[in-house]
Amino acid sequence: MDASQIVKAKSTSSTEAAIGNDHILTEILRRLPIKSLFRSKLVSKHWFSIIADDPQLALRQNPDPSCVSGLFVYPSLVGYTVLSDFISLNEPGLDFLSLFNDKSPADDALEVGVGYIMIPNLSGLIIQSSCNGLLCCSGYNEIDRRGGYHVINPTTKQFTTLPDSHPHDGFDGLNLAFDPSRSPFYKVVNVWKADDVPWTDPHDLYSVYRIEVYSSDARSWRTSSELFIVHVRNIGFRDGIFWNGALHWFSKRGDGYYFDLEQERLWRMPAPPVPEGMTWYDRSLMHPLVARGQLHALESYGSAGSQLDVYEMEEDYSGWFVKYHINLDPVAAAFPRMGQMLARRRPDEAYWVLSLVREEKDEESFLVLHVPGEIIRFNLVDQSFSIIHDLDVNEASLRYFGACHYIESYANV
Repeated sequence: MDASQIVKAKSTSSTEAAIGNDHILTEILRRLPIKSLFRSKLVSKHWFSIIADDPQLALRQNPDPSCVSGLFVYPSLVGYTVLSDFISLNEPGLDFLSLFNDKSPADDALEVGVGYIMIPNLSGLIIQSSCNGLLCCSGYNEIDRRGGYHVINPTTKQFTTLPDSHPHDGFDGLNLAFDPSRSPFYKVVNVWKADDVPWTDPHDLYSVYRIEVYSSDARSWRTSSELFIVHVRNIGFRDGIFWNGALHWFSKRGDGYYFDLEQERLWRMPAPPVPEGMTWYDRSLMHPLVARGQLHALESYGSAGSQLDVYEMEEDYSGWFVKYHINLDPVAAAFPRMGQMLARRRPDEAYWVLSLVREEKDEESFLVLHVPGEIIRFNLVDQSFSIIHDLDVNEASLRYFGACHYIESYANV
């Protein structure tokens, strides 16, 4: 055996020794890039268990919730929460809007624009909720040949179908809660009317609700002991948003609620203050948004609805403060169809705020606006704007009324 063969043999034996030593292998895996770490889970069951069981490796697979590279956009204001409402099974996938050229769940080279993200063996997908890189969707499972609800990781294209819940009439709200900085497991919170609880309301204005919690750790549903009564016209439980360890629901009139996942208790959440000279019936609050770890609410005002205030919630829930003032009149002047709708006092047909993205440098933070025919990036600080994507120059109405962040994640579902 010559010198080169001796060196090669020693190198091979050293590599085999390292691979055979779990401590050394773990240290090597901890130094891999995130995508290489994810692929390493496919090497063997042993490697998969090492990566899954090591707390530091599990945390490395966590998404950075402030790193938003795209949006999943959908055409309705609220999710469809009953199986009979499934859209056509011929839908090609989830509508994806890339905000930058360098990242997307479909292809790192996908250019900015709207495309479709396919999830193998699922079709007719409708987003119910999202949280830190995961989606909860209704859709048709082509393997089981039945409709159901699924938690999906769009980065890895993996999904799990949720088991049937408590035998009651559908869901009043299905909300995803995932904080990978605390746990690799997620929860799904189901809010439904507790018709089995004796309750009399001659005017049918209030209902008793119950909460069920699905845990990916236990892979089962469990009924929470929390019962609560709310005005049925003032709040909906389809659009909960996870922040600060709790799910939050805004009310159309007055205070909202938040459900603490650890304590499993429901608390009241103060509403943004009513502007001077207005009442609850005059105001126009938009869907709450989480950006860079903060909870925000947007409100339009002005005679045409072209002015926006972006509120931010104090972490102790003591109240809201205005983070940004926005004037959309220059945008309306640049896009005639938007201006025409505002002139007719129809702001909901003039534009829609799809998302709020807070960057590390605040001067780079922006809104994603949808106006007829265009998707626009609007800078929150200097209020400049530019077109992200041309939808259709001939479109006279809005195509999308909802969106959720795409955040790269390698979490298991």
